Amino acid sequence: GRDAVKVVGTVSEDIIKPMTSGTIQGEDITITLWLDVETHDMLRLQIDEPDDANDNPASWTMTLTGHNSDLTIEKPDLDE
Repeated sequence: GRDAVKVVGTVSEDIIKPMTSGTIQGEDITITLWLDVETHDMLRLQIDEPDDANDNPASWTMTLTGHNSDLTIEKPDLDE
């Protein structure tokens, strides 16, 4: 429900590897960003393996919400 600009580009596997733990592979990995026109916040990020990467190329889509909101992360109970 927000106006966004779509930006598409490619990156090498070496650039995206730290974010994907090496699970996205290929020469030219497509990155698509949707940026809020008003605030320039990133609203969505999509990472696509090239079609020739393997038999079933992966695609990751992350939707980002709650920009500038307070966040509390509680340590999990590891006693189980």
